[in-house]
Amino acid sequence: MFKQGLCGDITPSYSCLSLQSIRRIRKDFRDLKVLLILRNPIDREWSQIKMDVHRNNYNEEQKKSLMKEWSLAHNVRSDYFTIIKNWTSVFHDDEILICYYDLLASDPHTFLARIYEFLAVEEFYPEKVLKQRIFTGLNQSIPDEIRVNLAKKHIPMLSSLLGIRGVDQLIIDKWLTSAKSTMK
Repeated sequence: MFKQGLCGDITPSYSCLSLQSIRRIRKDFRDLKVLLILRNPIDREWSQIKMDVHRNNYNEEQKKSLMKEWSLAHNVRSDYFTIIKNWTSVFHDDEILICYYDLLASDPHTFLARIYEFLAVEEFYPEKVLKQRIFTGLNQSIPDEIRVNLAKKHIPMLSSLLGIRGVDQLIIDKWLTSAKSTMK
């Protein structure tokens, strides 16, 4: 990709940028293309909670307390409605591609093919990399209380995404249905 004169940058922190910052990026980088890769927000936050707990040396009581606290707190990186609204208000439809972790996990070739087509670059599939799991995290399932807290928090946001242009309604509906089933 780089030999064609393209370069990229990645960080989840871009999702937290203010509308003013996004406008500044647009002004400074006129040919920029934006990739938003979304993951089920419940899974995304659980992954972040596990990572944060793992990086620090908390005892079991602290871990349980912090997990509950974090599961109830607002997380701007999972507020997909605001993220999509902000970025699509500054960049045109042909400059933004919304992708989903679900497809990356199930079919990395198709995931990459969509990105390559969007960027109009030659396709390249490094087999070794496609099969490699990076930052797998701790193998710990979500405790029921945390799952319920995250579901309650994200059901309204997921509902707000239904009908939004550029968003895969089937995936959002799947995430929403899963979150609602947690509440039963």
